[in-house]
Amino acid sequence: MTETRQVQVPRSYFEKARSEYADWRWAVIREFIQNSYDAQATQIDFRLTGNAAGRVELQVDDDGVGMDQDTLLNVLLCMGGSKKPDGSIGGFGYAKAILFFAHHSYSIRTGSLRIDGSGGEYRLTVKPANIIGTQIMVELGDEAVLLDAWRERIKIYVASCFMEYATGRPVTISLDEQALPQNNDGTYSFAVQTPLGSMWYDEVPDSSRSAFVVSVAGLPMFVESFYSDANQSALSGGLELEAGSAVLTANRDGFTSAVREQFSKVVGGLVQNQSAVRYGQALDLAINFDCGARSPAENPSAVADSESSVESSTPLLLVCQEAEPDALAGYAAALGRITHERYPSNFHLKIESLSVRRSATSRAYITAPVLVAAMNKQRSAKLAHSWLAALMTILCCDWALANGVEFYDGQGMLIDDWECNGSVVADSQAYFRGRRVDAGFCFIANTGGLCSTPVGDQSHRIYINPLLLTAEAAFRAGDTLDLAYHEAAHLWEQHHGEAFCGVEGKLRQSIRRWLSEREVLSRMVSAVQNC
Repeated sequence: MTETRQVQVPRSYFEKARSEYADWRWAVIREFIQNSYDAQATQIDFRLTGNAAGRVELQVDDDGVGMDQDTLLNVLLCMGGSKKPDGSIGGFGYAKAILFFAHHSYSIRTGSLRIDGSGGEYRLTVKPANIIGTQIMVELGDEAVLLDAWRERIKIYVASCFMEYATGRPVTISLDEQALPQNNDGTYSFAVQTPLGSMWYDEVPDSSRSAFVVSVAGLPMFVESFYSDANQSALSGGLELEAGSAVLTANRDGFTSAVREQFSKVVGGLVQNQSAVRYGQALDLAINFDCGARSPAENPSAVADSESSVESSTPLLLVCQEAEPDALAGYAAALGRITHERYPSNFHLKIESLSVRRSATSRAYITAPVLVAAMNKQRSAKLAHSWLAALMTILCCDWALANGVEFYDGQGMLIDDWECNGSVVADSQAYFRGRRVDAGFCFIANTGGLCSTPVGDQSHRIYINPLLLTAEAAFRAGDTLDLAYHEAAHLWEQHHGEAFCGVEGKLRQSIRRWLSEREVLSRMVSAVQNC
């Protein structure tokens, strides 16, 4: 006699599945929201009550597409089964144990179908009633005294969700008929692109624990921490995984070992180099790079090894000291749309962050499309030429030429006879103590201008922030000139103080002895007209 039987799995077996999660309650909330969202729900309702047995009952209703009998029995209630379409947040089919089988009892209603079960056993009933979406009730093992703790846990979880921001599809999530706030409009102080995906965060002073909510398509998976006692601040924010759930463990409760190591490396680098990120050393762009006039003392091989190794036909050169090269790949296409021909040669951009989220306090964190739009404005191109003319005029004053500044013509010849040259700086290049001086734009929070300190073979770069010029304000060359004096003085004195004020005063005095302010402004206007 041959008899076919199935393996019997008691509820106690499924109860042990909860221990496989760092926080099984967080995972339950996550999986219910994920299932409903993947079912195209626009409304997800959580309800919490205490039943007669003194246990917590969790009810989750949604208005999604519901399930037919095959999906209900052979997918939802089948361990390891999943038939979710491409683009769904979930797909491992691993969470059924903590959603249903690990608890005292559960019921599922969808369409005309009803499931009532406990552990791995359930019964199916077909009734005339037609339920829109899906209605689920789970009798948890938690005692009713934990009702408030569950409510708080749901609120905290939903506050980290940003599916609408990530996918463009909104969903309302409520608790006991009260809509809960989500993180679709959240703002952060910093945002960077990493090899793992987009990362945004705030600094937490006097802390050694950095914590990031790791998300897929805007749905939080888990919280990953990084500890470092070597720094005075930690980071708190979020990470949207570019690879989705593929880099997670089967229960989506953590990274695979290799990715966990990569995460630690990324966050560790941010923590250690936060000052560099804060002050805009993360991303540099060179536009229309052309070595042009060069000091004979400048090492040609060093130039060939640095930015000038890029052919002049290449409009944009991205340099990112703090991130892997792959992290910049997503910006290349957008930045390539900048109308670079409008800008002077050797013009630079310093960008604090091409962020996926704007800063709460500043316009200086911008996305790649907004950067392209700002750079393609005729007003910005005019400002670039005016800014360069102001700087070059200041640097060819007598005091500057006597204190480390030299000019070379287009053939690389030193200009040492300014009377014969006629004080014309067009087609010439300024050098300060052997390094080229270039102009540029900076997009850095609360920064009107910046004079950067050269690193390696870099040039001196003096920036102005075009975002500080509002659309309503008229073009004021005098304001640009005042900022040019200030930033040019930083070539000699990096820090503000008495010595800095002395340098700025000497530059102004030397210019006044040579040109009136009207003549300087006329040079700036001419540069704009000729661009």
